[in-house]
Amino acid sequence: MFSTTVGEGTLYHHRMAGGGGWGDPLERDPDAVAADVRNEKVGADSAREHYGVLLRSDGSVDETSTSELRAARRRKR
Repeated sequence: MFSTTVGEGTLYHHRMAGGGGWGDPLERDPDAVAADVRNEKVGADSAREHYGVLLRSDGSVDETSTSELRAARRRKR
């Protein structure tokens, strides 16, 4: 995060992620999802709910639980 003053007549362009995403969320690299949680782009609950990624209390990916959760969700499709 940063804070700045933008003077009158200054053109400022800010681009950020948003929208519906791209591709199957269950195919997203779990480490990338964990990085998004660390960077506060998504919460741990959203990582589990939307990406099927379970994180340990230290923020690392629980690979076994993540694989099991993703497999169960794929079976329900």
